[in-house]
This record gives sequence, C-alpha cells and structure tokens, in this order.
Amino acid sequence: ELFRTSRSATRTVDSTLTIGDTTIQYRFPEVGDVASSEKGDLKGARATSGRRINVVVTSPPGHSNQRFAIRNTWTKDQNVLFVLLGGSWEDIEEEFLEHGDMVWVKESASVDKGALTVILDQVGFDAMAKKYGSDYDYIFSTPDDGFVFVREAQVLLGDSPGDFWGVCEVD
Repeated sequence: ELFRTSRSATRTVDSTLTIGDTTIQYRFPEVGDVASSEKGDLKGARATSGRRINVVVTSPPGHSNQRFAIRNTWTKDQNVLFVLLGGSWEDIEEEFLEHGDMVWVKESASVDKGALTVILDQVGFDAMAKKYGSDYDYIFSTPDDGFVFVREAQVLLGDSPGDFWGVCEVD
C-alpha cells in the first residue's frame, strides 16, 4: 500500500506513473464514486451538440474554495478531476471522499520542479483514463485560476478530427 488512509471504507485507488526516471505515486477515487452518482453518471454524456470534454484542473491543496466554485459553475455537467500536489492526506481526505473528483499526488523530492505542470497534467490524464476509460473526445487542462467555456468548446470542436495541443490566451 502506497498510502495509509484513516478510514477503512474509503473507495480509493493508489497508483503510480513513471515519467522518465521519476515515479509519481498518486491516489484517485474509484469508479462509481459519490461524485459520479450525484452528477447522474456523466460517462458518455454529451451536450446537445459538440464533443465530450473531460477536464483536469491543477489545484494546490489549500484551494478548497476555488474547487467548490469550479464544481458549482463551469464543470457542473462535466467529468472533472482536480490534481493536488502534496500536502497532508488528512487535510484533504474529507473533501476527496465527499466529492470523488480529486487526485492526490504524493509529494516527492525527485520531482523536477521545472517540469511540474507537465507532470501534474500527465498524472491527471492517467487518472482520468483509469477512472473514466476512453469515454471522451477531448481532455482540457487548466489551473484552478483559469476556466474553459466548455459548451462553446464543444460546439467549436464539433465533429472536427485530430488532436489539439497548445495554450489559449485571451488579451
């Protein structure tokens, strides 16, 4: 067991992801958790027009208010995973179990701080695939101080094929 939980009935999955020479340990909620049932099982859900978009949001452990706002606004009808680096498991455990939409990354001195954003995104994508399978068309990633106009993105992407990589900035 990579991590110790204080509740024996937790529905968590402990996993690892190796990127180069670095192995990242993380915990994510099991499939069929509380959050999925509260949202009416979004797996496969699609807006009336557009693509299925899952969202990975990087968020520091102390940003519970930001995560609350995001859950109740622009990701309300989306599959979302919040990726948190470090902090104490005990400090985020209650929120993790209540919402079932968080990935807790065990902090490691071997993590290259310069590549941290890419590493957290990779962990988020890995956990998203393990939690929701391949039931999406696109995954968007943003920090918790950003947002995605999900409905507009679904319409704009329409039935366009291909992969899109990059950064969107608004002046």
